[in-house]
Amino acid sequence: CKEKKMDIDEIIKAAMEPLVPVCVIDVYGGKAEEFVVYTYTETPLDVGDDVPHAIRYTVHLHWVFPWRPGITATPEVKDKKKKINRALVKAGLTYPTVTSAGNDQWAELVFETEYLDGNV
Repeated sequence: CKEKKMDIDEIIKAAMEPLVPVCVIDVYGGKAEEFVVYTYTETPLDVGDDVPHAIRYTVHLHWVFPWRPGITATPEVKDKKKKINRALVKAGLTYPTVTSAGNDQWAELVFETEYLDGNV
């Protein structure tokens, strides 16, 4: 019996669920005060006979939470950022580059990472 390999969406959701239970692709329109939204770009690699032998996923994972002055510098946010980084790496993605974003209502940290799927 061949075990089914998780796809990129399942990998991301499984990595985030213990840390941020609301994790969706593209857009979130719910009422949670803390959530993750992710998007990705698929790049075919090692194309032969018009078929890729691997796919590189460039992932942008947006962790969104309520804003207050200095929130991203707090120990709680720094700790959770570290846990998200570790969870992504443990799931097989590269160590992310993190960018602070957001506005006067929402804080947002954007994790840019990659995943290589050689099973296409």
